[in-house]
Amino acid sequence: MELGSQTSTNILIVDRITDNIQITQLSGLHSTRAALDTLLKNSDYQYKQVGQQSIAIIRNKIPAQARAPLELNRSSTIETIEVLGHWMTGSHIRKTQNNAIAPIDIITAEQLARSGTQSLAELLKFTPSVSGNSTSTAVSNGGDGTTKVALRGLPANNTLVLVNGHRAVFDGLAGDSVDLNTMAPIAIQSLDIYKDGASAIYGSDAIAGVINIHMLERYNGVKLEHYNGITSKGDTHTKSTNGLIGKTSDTHSALLALSYYRQDGLFSRDRVLSASADGRAQGGQDKRTSASPYTSLTLPDGQNLILNTAPPADSITPNTHPARNSVNDYRPTTTEDLFNFREQTSTISPSSRLSLYGNAQHSLNDHLTVQSFALFSQTKAAITLAPTPIYTAFLPEPITVSQSNIYNPFNLDITDLRRRLIELEPRTQINKANSLYTNIGFQYHVGQQTIKTHFFWNTTQAQEHRNNLIDAHRLRQALGPSSQCLGQNIDGCTPLNLFTSPQTIPQEQLAFIKTAESAKGESHIYGFNAQLNKRLDWQAKSIDYAIGMNARKERSEFSPNHNNSPSTIGSVVKAPVKSTRSILEMFSELYIPLRDKLPKNTLFDIELAARYTYSRTTTNNLSPKIGLRFSLTPSVLMRATYSRGFRTPSIRELYTEGTLEYSALNDPCALTQNINTYSGCITQSDSSLNQFLVQYSGSTDLKPEVSSNYVLGLHATPLAVPNLSFSIDAYTINVVNVIHSSPQTIVDENARIGAFKDFVRRDSNGNITLINAPLINIGDRQVTGADIHLHYRPTRNTTQYTLNASYLHSYRNHRNNHSINNELAGTFRDIAGSGDGALPRWKINAGFHFPFKNFIANYAINYIGAMSEHYRNTQGNTDTRRISSWVTFDAQLRYATSTHPFSISLGIENLLDRQPPFIASAFNDNYDARTYDLKGRYLYFTVGAEF
Repeated sequence: MELGSQTSTNILIVDRITDNIQITQLSGLHSTRAALDTLLKNSDYQYKQVGQQSIAIIRNKIPAQARAPLELNRSSTIETIEVLGHWMTGSHIRKTQNNAIAPIDIITAEQLARSGTQSLAELLKFTPSVSGNSTSTAVSNGGDGTTKVALRGLPANNTLVLVNGHRAVFDGLAGDSVDLNTMAPIAIQSLDIYKDGASAIYGSDAIAGVINIHMLERYNGVKLEHYNGITSKGDTHTKSTNGLIGKTSDTHSALLALSYYRQDGLFSRDRVLSASADGRAQGGQDKRTSASPYTSLTLPDGQNLILNTAPPADSITPNTHPARNSVNDYRPTTTEDLFNFREQTSTISPSSRLSLYGNAQHSLNDHLTVQSFALFSQTKAAITLAPTPIYTAFLPEPITVSQSNIYNPFNLDITDLRRRLIELEPRTQINKANSLYTNIGFQYHVGQQTIKTHFFWNTTQAQEHRNNLIDAHRLRQALGPSSQCLGQNIDGCTPLNLFTSPQTIPQEQLAFIKTAESAKGESHIYGFNAQLNKRLDWQAKSIDYAIGMNARKERSEFSPNHNNSPSTIGSVVKAPVKSTRSILEMFSELYIPLRDKLPKNTLFDIELAARYTYSRTTTNNLSPKIGLRFSLTPSVLMRATYSRGFRTPSIRELYTEGTLEYSALNDPCALTQNINTYSGCITQSDSSLNQFLVQYSGSTDLKPEVSSNYVLGLHATPLAVPNLSFSIDAYTINVVNVIHSSPQTIVDENARIGAFKDFVRRDSNGNITLINAPLINIGDRQVTGADIHLHYRPTRNTTQYTLNASYLHSYRNHRNNHSINNELAGTFRDIAGSGDGALPRWKINAGFHFPFKNFIANYAINYIGAMSEHYRNTQGNTDTRRISSWVTFDAQLRYATSTHPFSISLGIENLLDRQPPFIASAFNDNYDARTYDLKGRYLYFTVGAEF
């Protein structure tokens, strides 16, 4: 395409040829024929002159010496430059990667195979532009079995996900982002990461960028593949079996891909880093909980007592202590009477995925083609949490242990009793989801115009089951007055003895309070889109433009089943949501080359785009974009863009009535030095409490988030170093009207200056009993940084060197008028505390690819820069510590026969078995599962055959 542009020659390329063609890179000064000879060297294509100033790239290669000489009339006036590239992410106009005005990373199927990954979560975790609060099956407590990606450190709902260029459906639990677990790598042709705002092209959500998953469209033959992997410690066994069959001809193609993936889980206790919630030995804080298997309580006179059989350590030996029911069996509590819940929690969830993908195309004639694809996936993940804890004073409706309860030895009403019911076994959360994508489209091409239209229907249905929970209503009965709980055979109520030793509560008592809950949800998106692409000849220029429209309906539903109980202990109480909305969008795009008055072999192009979004449920939006591409030399290209982005509030954000859950937070009023120093801290609260009940709620008054995006970049191919390409792109993203709910900010400002008085509820002892955290448009974000990419290939079929890096210069998240606008770049703030996650300044991926005869060696380096964090030290004061950088090395050796289509790959991930850095403030497992990998050294092999 660049050759046609620089030589004023019509280069005619059929789109399906460019899907597979591999060409030699070109730089320097060449004649048109010499350039074509070099570009097409060792490929299966040839060039042929088809007009006075036109060249076609066609199949069926003929010897170079037999080609007719090119007769191009340089003195003639060129009216058109017919250059057909790909439909690339970030534009409705065909382009090549080097012709893109904004930065884009393209991960090919070959690169996916080199990585050894069997899921997009593993691949994207180490992608430099991905940071912040992504999620995956490595997120246990707080996870839901889905994999979501966040670009630029912004929330996952600020990244738009496309499948074959079409908007993907949100996860089935009424979420506002897309689960990537539905995609099997064998069916992926490439993965585009568009690193610029794209609301002018695609509409809502494309604030941070776009992830476009291109599924295979053409394949001829049969491909079978099996993957098997395990850690050097013998756990987290992973298997994947894939099959692909396809048939192509000049007029039609069809393919079918089937994939099954299964990964075993990993418990927190299986790794030294995550085994204990007590991080003091590593310079952190003690996050063990005060709800242990040994009952602890606070008497009305303020005494804090615990069963005197409680050991000073975390270990619990079942059935070694007799049942206790005497006042003398209790002693004062100490700071060591805490429970290590990590002994029974999973850190990587066992998961499975079944995927079926099909694609078919048929050319009805030379102009009209019918295209269709369907993708079905079934996923399952299991999360294990510690047995359900009871905090009677901190429930949505606090419970009092009656003085007349038959098991109460104190004969006093007890409002604060804590116990971990290990008799119920660990809690389990099972997430299942079925997703279906269907799409049928028509493409009509004649002359210099193309008309495309697509009809789509995408849906995800999900279920969530939680077991070994406690029914709060029945617990209230069982701990109430004896006169109101006489026995199962009398009034249907069984009194509960929480004053006995661990593992001695009778099963009939547990059966009365034990419960489970389930929830189901579904998300749908269906509609159609149409667009017209055309090239106009105007004043010796070829102007490309596209216009189109998109009409769709989005429906989201979430239906919890709390077993007819007003609340369930040990789970998250979510409110039902159900709504449908219609969206109509119109868009246009214009690409203009402005070169006629510039020196020869220079470029100056401009791109304009706009999209108007109409919806009755939210504010309408107009998103513009302008891009420039210019060069003063053939080897140096400059590019710049400005765009406006937006994100429409999700259905859950608009209509949810209230969700109750326990969040990991720090209460400033638990620190002695803050009492009567902070205006909101009158009484010191209990420092052993680190999880608080938070009520989240939505609002129909929410407005869209709006962004301003700027990118300025340079792309260079130095003539002095052939086959070297280098690019650097600086970006700035400013987001206003941020939709947010930050309970940690509410608590901090309530304590510091007495703000948010109606949002924080405390009891007479100063302990927080409820935090009301509604979603509102509040605050703003400013993110600046740079992307760096380098690719060097000295000669064809030799070693390739690549480097992909992202530098985060500044990240500021201004929550509200009360909060301080702190610099967050290079810091970690856990999402469990309403933080923005891990935001390293540097994130780098580098490696080389070395082919030798039938072997190919691949080596990769993953680097995550150092960060800082705030945490509560052993003295109870807020302190700052450094999180060390992390480097891992991956290696793979692949062998492929030259005469038979057989291949085998052997690989090692995390070659040096480096564990992630310790993070004192991390809620889960002393590290950030969204950024690092806990498995350690991982060994795998892949065998494949093609026929």
